[in-house]
Amino acid sequence: MKIKEKFSEKLILLVDDAPENIEILNGLLQGVRKKVATSGERALELAVMQPKPDLILLDIIMPGLDGFAVCRILREKEETANIPIIFLTSKNSIDDVVKGFEMGGQDYVTKPFDANELMARINMQLELQWQQEELRLLNASKDKFFSIVAHDIKNPFTALKLSSGLVKWKYDSLPPEKLKHYFMEIANNIEKVVTISVNLLDWARAQSGKLEVNPEPVLVSEIIEENLGFVKTQAENKHIALINDSIEDFTLYVDRAQINTVLRNLLTNALKFTHEGGEVKLSCKADSTHGIISVIDSGVGMTEEVRKSIFRMDAKHSTLGTSGEVGTGLGLLLCKEFVEKNNGKIGVDSTINRGSTFWFSAPLAR
Repeated sequence: MKIKEKFSEKLILLVDDAPENIEILNGLLQGVRKKVATSGERALELAVMQPKPDLILLDIIMPGLDGFAVCRILREKEETANIPIIFLTSKNSIDDVVKGFEMGGQDYVTKPFDANELMARINMQLELQWQQEELRLLNASKDKFFSIVAHDIKNPFTALKLSSGLVKWKYDSLPPEKLKHYFMEIANNIEKVVTISVNLLDWARAQSGKLEVNPEPVLVSEIIEENLGFVKTQAENKHIALINDSIEDFTLYVDRAQINTVLRNLLTNALKFTHEGGEVKLSCKADSTHGIISVIDSGVGMTEEVRKSIFRMDAKHSTLGTSGEVGTGLGLLLCKEFVEKNNGKIGVDSTINRGSTFWFSAPLAR
């Protein structure tokens, strides 16, 4: 028996002071990423080092810190509290087994072990971990959905009600400039509701697995010009220079509508976080297999902590734009979903108070 294919990228920490036992486990876990510790103290160091292990096989009888002590300490630390631990030891009394579970171990296998049994237990723990992560993401999706419905859609509707109410009751007495102001507010809030609703529906379809991807050859210059035109008014309203810095032209093999949504969201996001008088630049390049499109702004930037979590479902960001614009955070999640479904990658580089560069790749047409 082997590690299931979907767990092939998982990292397992092997902890045993006997070289022969480490050798046996290495042979059993061929092709699997591993860290090795020959003492309890070293195990504690490796458990918190990036990348952190997804599972720990832990011997009990070791000089210095024994396996029970290592397990207890790992369970007391927030960053290691949820890593599954399988005790792998020659201590086989009922008291030892009970103590192993009391210390926080998920499973207990006695030596000499059966290879198939151990692999089955490893797969089971990784499966449980995977299911817990899926459940956490589902809960985060539900929370994000309710947040958007309860707050982000409610706000523009409230503004629409106020503006339309004023126009309705005071139409005859309002001067033309005031009427124009209120009609502009109404139009802007309708646009916000439409954008949020379309993103929400697309995202819901993606989450339910009903989103179809229909790739076709798409000239990159066409989608760049199309989306720059879409955000032109938004840029003009904030006196932000829109710069097309794309020298290369090439053809992508993607779902045109989905990649348009990605680029439009990234441009809108860049304008939101760029100060008046700033600039948003769009560039592209290609290697032998993929095209890469970058949206570069001179805006507020973000901290490293925010950068690392910006595409995570369970992350909560409530930063206002430079003109007080609010957002759902859904646009970037949708970008990630669409880019990955089109066999590409997405990322961001950023420096606080200097700006951000959002980029995504997509396969070239052959």
